[in-house]
Formats: sequence, structure tokens, C-alpha cells
Amino acid sequence: MKNCIRFSLIGILAFILLSCEKAEMPMALFDYQIDGITVQFTNYSTDATTYMWDFGDGNTSTEENPLHVYAESGNYIITFTATGEGGSKTIKEMLKIQKPALIQIDGNFDDWDNVPAEALASVTTLDEESALKEMKAASDDNYIYIYLVLEESKVFPIDIFINADNNSSTGGNTWLWDPCGAEFLLEGFISANLEDVTVFNFPADAAQDDWAWTEVLGPGSGIIKMSSPKTINGDIVAIEMYIIKEMIPATLAPEIGIGIFSSDENWSDNGVLPNTATGDPAPLMTLKLQ
Repeated sequence: MKNCIRFSLIGILAFILLSCEKAEMPMALFDYQIDGITVQFTNYSTDATTYMWDFGDGNTSTEENPLHVYAESGNYIITFTATGEGGSKTIKEMLKIQKPALIQIDGNFDDWDNVPAEALASVTTLDEESALKEMKAASDDNYIYIYLVLEESKVFPIDIFINADNNSSTGGNTWLWDPCGAEFLLEGFISANLEDVTVFNFPADAAQDDWAWTEVLGPGSGIIKMSSPKTINGDIVAIEMYIIKEMIPATLAPEIGIGIFSSDENWSDNGVLPNTATGDPAPLMTLKLQ
């Protein structure tokens, strides 16, 4: 009888040991497909029954194959844990999330119609003699976009003024706008598709009414990309462009001011936006940055 009990206990212990040996440590493995700010995760883990996903933006999921939408562009560390009878296994991977560009610089202006009203700034000329007719501006994480309608034969260089801190008591002033207070001036030729743009900064210690601009980025920096002009009517054409935000050597305020003026081949100014019908200076156009 004692031998039977002994053999039974040995059998139970053997069964327990065999059961323990079958409980494999999970292997955590996943893949993903990124579509803009949306990521589809596919789980390839083995020997696991539950899952924990930390998407690196404060959100988590216990789904097996979650779909996650990020709010902002950026680099995010994905922490994934697969758990089974044999324990838990955690792996990490970094994902780079990039929002799709708000505007494609391709000379097809239909995407401007899809910009939310609260994110769009626009002005049209109040001066019939101005060579600049209309301007729109918008932004996303990476770019400031500008749409411009102009009289092509009259416009040679254009000058883009940016009040980067939205403070008119800093930066340079000009007779063209009041208030102005621009910290940056971008100047280039439409005939060169603005590939020759030079970027100037207004020194913080200069008197605001001085013309004290100093070059900070020379021609060919690539800060601007411009579409080819598209004819609207006769000599009136439309162009679109982006300015790379991170190449502007300043921290941009949530709202900035923008103004553009054009010059003829003799460098006499012949267009300005925003403008007034009386010829008095208008304020810069205000753009809310996204």
C-alpha cells in the first residue's frame, strides 16, 4: 500500500513537472503600417493570451491588433507586453509619426478649399493698381503655406515680412504696414521660383525705424518651395509656396503677422498685401499657427 502511494505521488509530481515544462515563455512580436497619423498594429506573438500596448502618447490598449490615431507628429516609443502561462515578455520600438502635408505645392489649388476656416487667413487687394491681388496663408506642423495671385509681368522680386513674435514693439517697421514689427524678411524672384530667396533678420538692438536687416540665410537654402505660376486670366497668375518653419531661426508665437510687397524690374514697389483703398498702411495679416 505504501508503495502504491509513493508511486502515485511520483506520478503527480511528474505530471506537474511536465505541465510546467509545456508553459513556454511568450515571444512578443508585432508589425505595423503607418498611414499619416494612423497606425495599424498587427500582433505576431506566440504563447501569449493577453496583451498590453503603450503607444507612447499617454494612451494604451489591451486589444490584440489595435488601430491607433496620434494627435500630433513626433517620435513615439511603443511598449508592447505579451503575457501567457509562461510569463510576460516586453519589447519596445520607436515610431516616427508625420502628419500629411496640409497643402501640396503642385499648382493645383483645390486643397486650399479644404483648409478649416479657423486655420485660414486671407486678404484681397483694396488698391486696383496693386500688382498683388490676393493672398491666403495657412500652416501645419512643418510649414507656413502662402497662396498668392499677382500680375506676373509687373512682379520681379517679392518680399515676405514675418512678425514672428506677434509683438509690434519689437522688430523692424516699414512704411508699408502699421503696425509691423517684423523680425524676418524673405526676398527672392518669382522668375527663379523663389529658389534664390535670401532670409534677413532684424537685429534686436536696432531702432525699429532703421533699415537694419542682416542676412542669416543666403540664396539656395531651400527654405521656400514654390509652384509654377498658373494662369487665371491674361497676365494674372496664381502661385503657392511653403516656408519651412524650422528653418526660421526663431521660436514662432502661436500667432504671427505676414505681409508681402512686390517690386518691378527697377526695384520700385508696385504691390502690397494687406493694403487699404486710401493708400494708408494696413496692419499685417494675422495667421494662427497650427
